[in-house]
Amino acid sequence: MSQNWIKIYGEDVTCWARDLKENYDKGYILIGQVNPGPNVPQMHGWIIKTDINGNELWNKKLYSSQYQIACNGLDLTLDGGYIMNGVTTKLDPYDYDISIIKFNVCGQKEWCKIFSTPGNSDYGLKVKQIPGGYVALVKYFKDWIHQRIWLFKLDNLGDIIWQKLYAQSDTNIFNEEGRELLLTLDGGYLITGDASYLVPPWTFGYRHPLIIKTDSNGVDQWTLVFGALYAYKGYGGTDSYENQYGFFYATSQHFRDSVPLGDSPGFIKVSPDGEEVYWRDLFPNTVLGIDNTMDFINDSVMIISSSWSYSSTTSDSTGVIKVDTLGNVLKVKVLLTNVINTLRASTLTYDNKYLVTGGF
Repeated sequence: MSQNWIKIYGEDVTCWARDLKENYDKGYILIGQVNPGPNVPQMHGWIIKTDINGNELWNKKLYSSQYQIACNGLDLTLDGGYIMNGVTTKLDPYDYDISIIKFNVCGQKEWCKIFSTPGNSDYGLKVKQIPGGYVALVKYFKDWIHQRIWLFKLDNLGDIIWQKLYAQSDTNIFNEEGRELLLTLDGGYLITGDASYLVPPWTFGYRHPLIIKTDSNGVDQWTLVFGALYAYKGYGGTDSYENQYGFFYATSQHFRDSVPLGDSPGFIKVSPDGEEVYWRDLFPNTVLGIDNTMDFINDSVMIISSSWSYSSTTSDSTGVIKVDTLGNVLKVKVLLTNVINTLRASTLTYDNKYLVTGGF
């Protein structure tokens, strides 16, 4: 039987959890990175397997004294193993390359693929298992200035079947960032993130949430820069969800440019054909608010992990917010104070509990 608990891993190093999944035995797999420090000459990846109560069963360090490794995205595989998407400097000592590693149920490596553009930093972000292989969200492949959001479809051994580049047809979009990948109900993919958007006669672009919907072959069906035409500004897309009717929700950080000024954690809603439906601020008066993860209890109630503060003189709060899809806050649970933007991944467990992880 699971319990309510707090667990801290890596008390003697600087480390971050980047993703987590509930495992076949109702325990958890966490992945992340250990940052360089006095006793750690190179950044390395870290995989932790726990039981249902968060007690560590084993951990694996992806480590080399000659190059860096970090873990970003995680998915469980049908054979009981898991697959990780991240970065390494093994082939390109001065720039990152995409590293995708498949592990068996015991955490032993089955295969590893590195996708490198020499002299250019490429980043592996997310990965999902699909029928016949995997799909991976990566960024900055080949060109970190103009070619910034990609999907790779891989076969079961990690070889590339196709590569697709996005956000290229609208020249007003720039500095685009992909952050989350969702498998959609129609067999396609949803990429969420944010981008700057130039609306003439402006000479600069504001940040806006960015949503890209593709079919199962990775062909772009629509691309939406949310709020670009009516000045809804902010970052977005660190997590997303599709309801049974095909409507999409995504986290957002709203930059309020009217009184009271500040940033609000919130979410946006988009129709199945890529039309804006609405946006909601969770806290309308915060000077700083950041969303991180989104998990739906049902089609009308979600839990969002977030950080916020009400003034420059009050302490920052990090916690979870229970909210309905109209933006009505039902409950707030503060988990940490005096830390901001620390949560990175979450999940609803089999017994309807909520698990969230990060670093601080």
